[in-house]
Amino acid sequence: DKRGAHFTCTIHFIKADGEEIAVEGKVFGKIAHKPVGENGFGYDPIFMYGNKSFAQVDSETKNTVSHRANALKALLEQLTKQ
Repeated sequence: DKRGAHFTCTIHFIKADGEEIAVEGKVFGKIAHKPVGENGFGYDPIFMYGNKSFAQVDSETKNTVSHRANALKALLEQLTKQ
C-alpha cells in the first residue's frame, strides 16, 4: 500500500544586505482512499495526518504541524542564530 505523501513549503528570505536564507518545512502523511472532511482546501481532504485528514484537523493543530508552520519555525531558527 504505497500511499505515503508529504506537503513541502520552501521559504526564501532575502535580507536587506542581499543575503539569502532558504528553509524548507515538510509534513508527512498518506493519501486517503476517498476525500474526508469539510475544512481546508486543495488536497486537505485526501491528505491523512494520523487518523484524520487535514480537512478534519482543527485549525490550531494544523497551524502548528503543517509544512508552512515547519518552514516558518526553520526560518525563525535561522534568523535568531544571526
